[in-house]
Amino acid sequence: MILKPYLHQISNIILIAFIAMLGVFTFNEELIFDLIYTFLIAFCLVLVFENNDLRGTVIILFVSDLVLEAVFWLTDFIPLLPFKIALYLALLIAFVKFKQDSLRIPILIVTALGISAETYWFLISYDSPAIYWPLSTILIAQLTQTAISLRPFVRITFFSKKIEIGTKHSSFDWEIIKLLNVSIILESLQVIEYLMRHVANLNILFMYHSHPYLIRIFNLAILYFIMSHSAKLVLSKKLVA
Repeated sequence: MILKPYLHQISNIILIAFIAMLGVFTFNEELIFDLIYTFLIAFCLVLVFENNDLRGTVIILFVSDLVLEAVFWLTDFIPLLPFKIALYLALLIAFVKFKQDSLRIPILIVTALGISAETYWFLISYDSPAIYWPLSTILIAQLTQTAISLRPFVRITFFSKKIEIGTKHSSFDWEIIKLLNVSIILESLQVIEYLMRHVANLNILFMYHSHPYLIRIFNLAILYFIMSHSAKLVLSKKLVA
């Protein structure tokens, strides 16, 4: 087959085109995009299930996505004050426990600013903005990073009697961890901009207008890396066969 040596490159071009079209045609359709996003992660999980490197990390990302969606919907039905208290406590506990997190100090600063602002708004009976949502996203991203970092240890400790191929961090793990850092930075900037508007009375709207675009690009990047590594695995099996 003439094209056989170029299958990886061809599949990557097709994937990039698919991801780009998905982003364009679902931009104003959040629910449709979320459903497609979740379905594609689940589909990739089926494709890579026999691979130790990819399976664990894709499962973590799939669960993380479900948790994020659950939090988004639950905040419409539960009292916000207890939720906020639990959220800030969880962020402070994460700061103490996740000592290897490269962004733990910036996250602590954002958390402290959030607690201060929430207290101020509560005391003056101000209709506070929903900074709990980007902070929840930051916390879930931290938990996801930690789960990915611990994946090899958990596999060795609970599922294997010896160190096997697949129990070490893969390049895919590090790509996802770095992307999650980008998400944490974006959400932190959104919190800071909220505070500048609602505490300092500065009419700054950069993140307000650009955040939907940036987060969509982030989600598409996550999807690209998952699907790219899944495609490489499937094609490698086909080429060997």
